[in-house]
Amino acid sequence: MDTQYPLDLQNIGGIWDGGGFATAYQVGYAKALNAFGIRLLCSESLSAGGLNGGMYSAMEGRYESMEEEWLRVESMGPSAVFPIWQIFARGWHRRSNSLFPDTGLRKLTGLINYPALINSSIPLIAVTQNERTLTQCLFSTKDPRYKNNPESFELPLRASASLP
Repeated sequence: MDTQYPLDLQNIGGIWDGGGFATAYQVGYAKALNAFGIRLLCSESLSAGGLNGGMYSAMEGRYESMEEEWLRVESMGPSAVFPIWQIFARGWHRRSNSLFPDTGLRKLTGLINYPALINSSIPLIAVTQNERTLTQCLFSTKDPRYKNNPESFELPLRASASLP
């Protein structure tokens, strides 16, 4: 029996997964969506995928800013975001709660237009993990507490993309 199941590609959500710098491939995903006239109705992000999910939602589905930023990161090299040499300095000179300093990550999350993200027609849910309780936490751009302070959504995105 040959049964076809038509897909309504105008009513889909997207998941922006993690994987460190491998998430740069998601620019191609966003380009393909655009080329086929597909616009996500909602997004969920995890880890470094939060950077892409945030930019995609803030730009109402346009991928150009994602592409520009990943090309810029590529030209600077990975150590601009996660400076490997500082692992040793942090271990030998002082105790820290994290493996890397978050200065590079702050630069990346700082590129997102948070008022546009919070007011976007494409809601974003950022997934983080509480390292103390080992439970997942979800943060939505549609949560009313972000309406008056959109920049505070940077914290869950940064927490999602951080390395412990």
